[in-house]
Amino acid sequence: MSLFNRWRARQAAQRDAELGINSMEQFVMGQLGPRPVLDPTNLRQAGRVAESRVSPLRRDLEDDLRAAESAYVDCTSPVITLTLLIAITVIEIWGGIRVMRAIGVVGKDQVFFGIALGIGLQSLTVFVARCARSSAREPSSSAQRLVAVVLCAIYATVVAALGYSRAQEAGDQVSTLGLLAEIAIMLTATAFPGWLSELLFEAFCQARRLKRTIERLRRDLRRDDQRLARGTAFTNRFGASSEAYDREAAEIRAIYTAEHRRASARLAPTSPTVLSSRSES
Repeated sequence: MSLFNRWRARQAAQRDAELGINSMEQFVMGQLGPRPVLDPTNLRQAGRVAESRVSPLRRDLEDDLRAAESAYVDCTSPVITLTLLIAITVIEIWGGIRVMRAIGVVGKDQVFFGIALGIGLQSLTVFVARCARSSAREPSSSAQRLVAVVLCAIYATVVAALGYSRAQEAGDQVSTLGLLAEIAIMLTATAFPGWLSELLFEAFCQARRLKRTIERLRRDLRRDDQRLARGTAFTNRFGASSEAYDREAAEIRAIYTAEHRRASARLAPTSPTVLSSRSES
């Protein structure tokens, strides 16, 4: 407390002692104002105090984050799967260009149609694999089964056409058994990357979903931490202001009381009541 406030407290105590009153609480109120207290009807204060409490959903967010992180550890990194998908796409495009060359397409059309064939075969393989997987997992309707059959027929036709073009390219250079072996190898090299790309794409999507879930949960937890920080800062400031008020009020009361007692003791012998009692005696 400043020296000026101390002097004012002494002056007020002396004046009250001369008047024979004690207005210490009124003086404290006049100097410091009302004591800071939480108002239950103040929605702003109630909201800040509520922010300082731990949310019931925080434990659920933390449990979900731990589960998602554990599941993400078992997943292949999206960077690796995306790299493999790009490599498989390049292989499919290169194979498509080879097929276009085998059937006599030359020039820029060979590259253009080779790219279209490679990407188309890879996409068709992904669609067929997904239809087969969904039909195996869940009961499907007649329309869904028909679509799956049509896609499988188209896929088989494309694969057979690729095998036939490979046989035409080989011609009479190899025996029948060798030609069948080359056709089987060619079909495997053509179809297997497409099926592998479907598995890699599924793994990529799963890892990507888990990564986004982890980012979302961490973002929600950061927001909850900010909310707790705001509420805690408000309660700390409010508690500090209340403590400062109580400390300064206690100092004022102590100075006022001590000065009031000294002034009362100094004025007591010369008071009219004491003089009349002495004269009567």
